[in-house]
Amino acid sequence: MGTTWSLQLANPEFRALDAVRVLVESVLQDVIAQMSNWQGDSVISRFNAAPEDSWHALPPAFSRVLAAAMQWAERSAGALDPTMGALVSLWGFGPRAEPLTPHSGQRPSEARIDAARAQCGFQRLDWTPGQARIRQPGGLQLDLCGIAKGFAVDAVVARLRH
Repeated sequence: MGTTWSLQLANPEFRALDAVRVLVESVLQDVIAQMSNWQGDSVISRFNAAPEDSWHALPPAFSRVLAAAMQWAERSAGALDPTMGALVSLWGFGPRAEPLTPHSGQRPSEARIDAARAQCGFQRLDWTPGQARIRQPGGLQLDLCGIAKGFAVDAVVARLRH
């Protein structure tokens, strides 16, 4: 998901931690395979590249994260919006970032900002949570990075507790 991770845990008996590392990496790889815009073949990347009006089945974890993101989008009146991928890229963040960089001091033109905004909006996302599927309305770019990292941490903790 375009980041690194580290784990600190108590190990008073100095047990080998290779199995823990493998388990953590397995959980994180599963999240990355579904929700990382940085992974070209992830579920989210395939949805973002999909043609208009195509429907996509969602894995259970992705569906839960999207449901939470959509609830926050509604509660915040769009302040947290999982469909802002086009704006994220325009401002120089994300894997398909525009040539601008966040620290370049440059600003996209109003016309480009308006064009990116037209592709955004959680209200545009046609989805059926109970059936775990979403429709690509055309040009919409999901970006769950703001919430998927927290989900990944929760998933790792849950696996470690088992």
